[in-house]
Amino acid sequence: MRFVTSAIVRLFVLGTLACAMTGCARSADPGEGEAALVSVTRSGPVSLRVESSRDTLRTVDRVEVRVLVTLGDGATLDELTIDPESEGWTVVTDHREAPRVLGDTTDVLHVRTLTLEPFLEGDYAIPNVSAAWSQGERSGVAVTETMAITVNSVLAEDDTLEIGGLREAPAPVDARAGTQVARWVIALVGAGAVALLMASISLVLWLSRGRSDPARAIVARLERVAAGSAEPGAACAEAAAALRTIAPASGAKRTRDLIDRLDDARFEPGGSGADRARALVRDAVEHARSLLTRQGART
Repeated sequence: MRFVTSAIVRLFVLGTLACAMTGCARSADPGEGEAALVSVTRSGPVSLRVESSRDTLRTVDRVEVRVLVTLGDGATLDELTIDPESEGWTVVTDHREAPRVLGDTTDVLHVRTLTLEPFLEGDYAIPNVSAAWSQGERSGVAVTETMAITVNSVLAEDDTLEIGGLREAPAPVDARAGTQVARWVIALVGAGAVALLMASISLVLWLSRGRSDPARAIVARLERVAAGSAEPGAACAEAAAALRTIAPASGAKRTRDLIDRLDDARFEPGGSGADRARALVRDAVEHARSLLTRQGART
């Protein structure tokens, strides 16, 4: 019985020691654990390991990046550099753990954990991580490689929005229809602008035309009388009538006097009277021309 009890105690002790050794071994292995992406490098007594929890994510997701630096043979970590913002990431958290000794060794582990968030969809990268170290008179830098990560839109092509329940995706809009409508609108606006311009030009030209000048018609009428072969009395009467149409407008004493003389010449007998009548008609023509000339100068 005593032998059985002693054996049980020995087995219990051995099991406890085995568990303790297993735990130490696990704690001494900083790289254990699942990671989507890993980049490892060494420089002298320094080991640098970078882990990414994802290699693909959506714009609403986050990725966790762990940087583990193991220093051996009394080396010290002078500087640890990582710049995710240069690759378009937003740093949500940046946590540095206190350095710890690995198991029964003299190796020292530094752990830094960053939580990153993308801004837009596209191709991202976990940038190079550098660890500068020194060991007495020795020094160096360990640098990891970049790790590519793909960020997809939260709304894939076949996804539908869910707001308070499943909702059908909206029907696609035909971009060509909108383009055709825009072209018609532009064409109509252009045609309207051209029509308005032509109407404005026509109005300006119409307003710029000189109105029909009665003085010109009177001069033409008097010239026809002077060149005609009408009886002198009739010629004087027609010339006087023509001058009377411009007498109120001219208001000149010369015009009224010429009308009176034409009226008198209508009743003078003989050849001298005919000659005088023709001379008065010619005077009426010249007088009407002079009035027309002065009117043009004033205009």
